[in-house]
Amino acid sequence: MSSDIAPLAGMAIKCYFNNICELFYINWLHIKSAMKTILTVCLMFSISIISYSQEPFIQFNKSSYQQGDTITINCQLEKYRQTNVRFATLYLFIEKINTKQSWIYRYPIMNGNCEPTLVIDSSLHDGKYAFAFQVRKSFFSLQGMAENGDEIDLNYSMLTRNKNSLVDKIKTDANGNFSVKGILFEDSCLFAFYPAIPNYQNQVKINIITPLDSAFVSEYNYTQIITLGKTDTVTEADKTYKVDVTGLMGKTSLPDVIVEGKKKKKIELFNEQFSSGLFKNGEARVFDGLESNTIAQSVSIFNFLQGRVAGLQIMPRNGSYILQWRGPSNFRGGSNVDVFIDEIRIDLISDNMINPADVAMIKAYPPPAFLSPGGQRAAIAIYTKRGEFQPDTPNGNRFKVFGYSPIETLWK
Repeated sequence: MSSDIAPLAGMAIKCYFNNICELFYINWLHIKSAMKTILTVCLMFSISIISYSQEPFIQFNKSSYQQGDTITINCQLEKYRQTNVRFATLYLFIEKINTKQSWIYRYPIMNGNCEPTLVIDSSLHDGKYAFAFQVRKSFFSLQGMAENGDEIDLNYSMLTRNKNSLVDKIKTDANGNFSVKGILFEDSCLFAFYPAIPNYQNQVKINIITPLDSAFVSEYNYTQIITLGKTDTVTEADKTYKVDVTGLMGKTSLPDVIVEGKKKKKIELFNEQFSSGLFKNGEARVFDGLESNTIAQSVSIFNFLQGRVAGLQIMPRNGSYILQWRGPSNFRGGSNVDVFIDEIRIDLISDNMINPADVAMIKAYPPPAFLSPGGQRAAIAIYTKRGEFQPDTPNGNRFKVFGYSPIETLWK
């Protein structure tokens, strides 16, 4: 992957782009140009745009769209470039005028520039849509507090939906406060916080906030009315339409839907609900963390697995582990076992990545597991408690956090 490296005053940011922005971590700035892909839309649209604003910092690529077209939104903030505002956030609130159906997107602005694209899906109905844009002069950050109120060392791990993982350390101040800044990830991410010195019988409870999810006063505002398909032209009344962005803030996910059978065990219900795709492979050996306390009472996940899975060897090395599964896929010098948490593959395998008390189920897949490219490797899949399987008194150290929308998105 080609990259450009540039130092930043006071901080450095390490950014990975893979078609769109992936994981972003303070230290260095790595940028890879996103490849644009033209997607085919199954329905012919005729779109006309009526725009109005005193400060048109947003432009669309053209005024009408046909089948297979992509809407390109060009955000240019000259003032931010001139004043060296490196990073900001663009919010897009879309609302269908007659039904109030809504969509929310947010994108990273870098050096005053952002160019997201929306591919129009055939499921969208004809009608008038309001596109409301707002800008916030801040980037993603996470602010937290350890409830014990003391200065402590914490380990934290990030697991993104893009299958990236990060493990790092932070230190709270004398009142237990801490912050994680300068990170960029797509869609959502699981954060987990643990004391640097494991003590699973006395976990630290963490409270967090993500400022990007809260209401704010925008520095820039711009609205465009778009008509899709066979729709009447925009009227003067339409031009005064306002999107209630404050009311839309925070509506980023739907609650889990739980379907329960009376005669099945909890672990069977959990497996049916949360195992997907190739992870449903019936060859896996399943360990129950819901109705058995054996996993929760273990020193670590790998301490629990040691000796319980025939053919699996777990060897500590430099604070991490080498996992070897004896057989035709075995090789010297490294692991031939992939490790997944909630079906997201992680690269750094350590005891700090998860608290055994948080584990609902562990599945051990002999080779070939077909869960990674090539398919010849074995796999360990760890699932955390969630939904109705979450204990009544949560541990308070695992959080699902929403990041940024993909730069190229299917709008449906």
